Amino acid sequence: MGERNGKILVIDDQLGMRMLLQQMLTEAGYQAETAPDGKSGLEKANWVRPELILVDMKMPGMTGLEFVERLRSGGMSPPVVLMTAYDDSELLERARKAGVDRWLIKPFNINELLELVANLVVRAEA
Repeated sequence: MGERNGKILVIDDQLGMRMLLQQMLTEAGYQAETAPDGKSGLEKANWVRPELILVDMKMPGMTGLEFVERLRSGGMSPPVVLMTAYDDSELLERARKAGVDRWLIKPFNINELLELVANLVVRAEA
């Protein structure tokens, strides 16, 4: 596999989920960075300048939605995928308004995730 060079930031409070996604993305040829919460996610986003961010909705301290609002108000515009266990149309509408590009309902299929990532990273680089 060639190096795709897309830098992806995974923000999730569950260590197992961060490790799984980092491994899958690395095996697919991306540079995957992780953060355990929104606050460190914002710091890492400023430092890493990712082409794509995957963020969990439900985290202690700062929700995925609050993370996206702060990211956008800080002037950063990489595509953001919100990972959530709730298929709630009101929440998803708020997410869209906050600047979320796509969402994945947990549990999701890894191949579905990788396809979504590939499409968004290509779009971000174009």
